[in-house]
Amino acid sequence: MVKLTAELIEQAAQYTNAVRDLELDLRGYKIPIIENLGATLDQFDAIDFSDNEIRKLDGFPLLRRLKTLLVNNNRICRIGEALDQALDQALPCLTELVLTNNSLVELRNLDPLASLRAAGSQETRYKIPVIENLGATLDQFDAIDFSDNEIRKLDGFPLLRRLKTLLVNNNRICRIGEALDQALPCLTELVLTNNSLVELGDLDPLASLKSLTYLSILRNPVTNKKHYRLYVIYKVPQVRVLDFQKVKLKERQEAEKMFKGKRGAQLAKDIARRSKTFNPGAGLPTDKKKGGPSPGDVEAIKNAIANASTLAEVERLKGLLQSGQIPGRERRAGPSNDGEEEMEEDVVANGS
Repeated sequence: MVKLTAELIEQAAQYTNAVRDLELDLRGYKIPIIENLGATLDQFDAIDFSDNEIRKLDGFPLLRRLKTLLVNNNRICRIGEALDQALDQALPCLTELVLTNNSLVELRNLDPLASLRAAGSQETRYKIPVIENLGATLDQFDAIDFSDNEIRKLDGFPLLRRLKTLLVNNNRICRIGEALDQALPCLTELVLTNNSLVELGDLDPLASLKSLTYLSILRNPVTNKKHYRLYVIYKVPQVRVLDFQKVKLKERQEAEKMFKGKRGAQLAKDIARRSKTFNPGAGLPTDKKKGGPSPGDVEAIKNAIANASTLAEVERLKGLLQSGQIPGRERRAGPSNDGEEEMEEDVVANGS
């Protein structure tokens, strides 16, 4: 463990980042507590505390200039109670707070964040429909945030060896490109929350991302599919956290059991195929597709009319026929039971 001292702050890397903000880099020192930040003299727009051992988010003096705070990959389980009122006073201009991969468990632990009036107030107004021209980034970014755009397909990436985090929340993504592994070989975190992915088979391209560890597909229609979670765990086994829930060994074993072997492979294939090839009316009884009564039905109609002895009975038969019912069957439970009743009648006849 390394104590965050004024000397360490002075010695830490300082640079102008890609968005021209002055950033203080405190990554990887194994710092356990945030303290002594008064030594920064409030001269930084961004501070990166990623990859440390911080357990509690507190200890900030007044930092009017700070806009971005990165605290990824720590052990944060609490947001300081004292900050419930003071967080907005200490960080009045904070607009970006990243707490990815920490230990926050209960929603109430997030309550102190409500005091941050500036956080999340800046809306993305680009409304980008297609991912393109990312070669202009010169592969200098660890993370790219495409949230709140109009993107429909996840593709169009050049080779970006450095990119590890890709955020594509709140778009319209319904398809995922086939060659993501070649373009993004080091991608470890992909967030696709609130998009339009419908088919289980459409998630298959993610299997090629060998470094993918964190994946979120929450608030997509595909999450309502039967066996969704087990299917993803089986198809993308490298993922350790799915939809912000750690993948358990029991789940892996269950997924392996469900999709292993010829029968399991066929099940996986069937699930994906059905979700891709839905045909309206598929699976309905074939007799529903016929345009009119069968020859047997016609004969039954003729016999019923010929045997009708009163005008009232003829009118009753007409009413039955107009409603699609066949005389002699109108007391049955319904079309779904016809086959069962016919089978029962055959059994009785054979038994006698």
